[in-house]
Amino acid sequence: MGKGIRINRGAIRAVMVLIWAAILIVAFSSVAFAWGPNRQTFTVADPATFITFNSITDNPHIGDERNFVGIRERGTNNLWSSNLQVHPGREYVVRMYVHNNAADHFGLVAEDVRALMNMPTATARSHNINGSIESSNAEPQRVWDNVTIWAEEDFNIYVVSVHYFNNHFTSGIALPNDIFTSNGTFLGFDALDGLIPGCFRYDGTVQIVIRPQFASGLPLYNLLIDSHVRPFGETDTDSWQRRIVVSPGDIVEYQIRFQNASNVTVENVQVRHILPDHLTYVAGSTTLFNTNHLYGVHIPDDATFIGSNITNVGINIGSYLPGGDAFVRFQVQVARADIFCSGIHDLYSQAQAWLPVDTNTMRENTSLVTVVTYTAKTPEIPENDTSNESHLESPEESSDAAAAFVFTHEMYVGLIDRLNNMDERLNSMNSGFVHTWIFPFVLIAFTVFLTIFAPNLIEKVKEKCKISKSCSK
Repeated sequence: MGKGIRINRGAIRAVMVLIWAAILIVAFSSVAFAWGPNRQTFTVADPATFITFNSITDNPHIGDERNFVGIRERGTNNLWSSNLQVHPGREYVVRMYVHNNAADHFGLVAEDVRALMNMPTATARSHNINGSIESSNAEPQRVWDNVTIWAEEDFNIYVVSVHYFNNHFTSGIALPNDIFTSNGTFLGFDALDGLIPGCFRYDGTVQIVIRPQFASGLPLYNLLIDSHVRPFGETDTDSWQRRIVVSPGDIVEYQIRFQNASNVTVENVQVRHILPDHLTYVAGSTTLFNTNHLYGVHIPDDATFIGSNITNVGINIGSYLPGGDAFVRFQVQVARADIFCSGIHDLYSQAQAWLPVDTNTMRENTSLVTVVTYTAKTPEIPENDTSNESHLESPEESSDAAAAFVFTHEMYVGLIDRLNNMDERLNSMNSGFVHTWIFPFVLIAFTVFLTIFAPNLIEKVKEKCKISKSCSK
C-alpha cells in the first residue's frame, strides 16, 4: 500500500524563512553595490572587443571598475570608499574613473562621452552622490555608480572644484557646471570633444573636491560660475557658447555669470578669467551687469577695482544677496597667424570666483576657443552629398586636404554646440532605481504570496487527494 505525503507546516515556514533571507541578501547587496547596469565583464588579459566602459574586474589601479565612483579625504592616501563619515573642517575628493575597455588594436573610439554627477543640494545627515558615464556608441550606453557620505549632524555639500585628469591633462582641466545637470559635460583625451579611444593610456578620472558644511558651523557659502564666449559683434543671446571656432586675429567676447547660491549674503565677490597664451585682453573692455547696473557699468583697468584687470589679479564685483547674480563681459584678441603653426589649436581659458574671507570658496569654469590656421580654399561639396566619409590625404600632403579638414572640424564643433543646447534628457540620475530594485521587489511580493497562501493551498490539496495513491507517487 502506498504511503501518503506528510507535509510539515514547520518545514514550510522554515523554507519561507530561507527564501526571505535570500531575498534580503539580494536587496541589501543592491544597496552595497549600487553600480549598474548588470553587464558583460572583462579582464586586463582579455579586454573587450567592442566599446564599453568600466567593466574590467581586475584593474591594477582601482580593482573592479564597476565600482568606479569613490571618495576619500583630500590630501590623504586613504583607500577609496563607497561609504564614508565626513567631519567639519575637512575636504573630500569624489573620484569618477573613466575607461573605454575596448582593446587597443581594434582602434575603437567612444563618441559623445559625457560625465554626469548628481550632487545633492539638500541639508541632511546622509547624502548619496551618483555618478554616470554616457557614450552614444558604447554598450551599454550608460553606466553608473554611487557613494554615500554621512555625519552625526545635518550638513549640505559645497563643491570646491571639478577637474578632469588623464595622460594629456596631467595637471587637470576644469569642467563646467553642466556636469551637475542631466545633460552632463563632454570628456575626451586631448580635448573635451567627447572622443575617448580604447586602452589604459586613454583612461582618466573626474575629481570633484567637496566640503561638508554643517548647520552648526560657519555660513554655508555656495558660489556658482559659468563661462561662455562668442565672436565679437554678435548680439543674439543664443550666440553665447562654451566653445567657438575662430581665425587668427579675430576678436572674441567672453561672458562670466556669477550667482550666489548660498543661504547668506556674500560680500566683495572676486572674479577672474585666466587666459592662455595667444589670447590677449583688450584693454578697457570690461563691463559689469547686475541689478544695480541693468545696462552695464564700465570697469576701469586700474585701482578703482582690485587688480589691474580681470585677466590677472581679478576684479571685485560687489556684494550679493542669496540668489543674486551678475554678468561680466570683456573682449580678447586672438594672436596673428604667424604666431601659430599650421593646424587646429584649442585654447582653454578658466573663469574663477571666490570670497576674500574664505579662499576655499573658489569655483572654476572652462570655455574653449579653437583657432584654425589653415588658409587653403574650402573644397567644393557635391550637391545632394550627405556622406560624412572622407578619402582625403593628410594636411601635410595636400593643402586642399587641409582645407577640407578644417571644414569637417567646424561642422563637428557646430554639432557639439547644438548638442549642448538640446533639451534636458529624460534619463535622470535615479533611473537606476528600476534596474537596482525591481527584481528584488518582485521576488519579495511573490514570497509574501507564498507565505500567506501556500499552507492553505496545501491543506486543500491534501483534503482533495485524501492521501490517495495518486498523490503518494
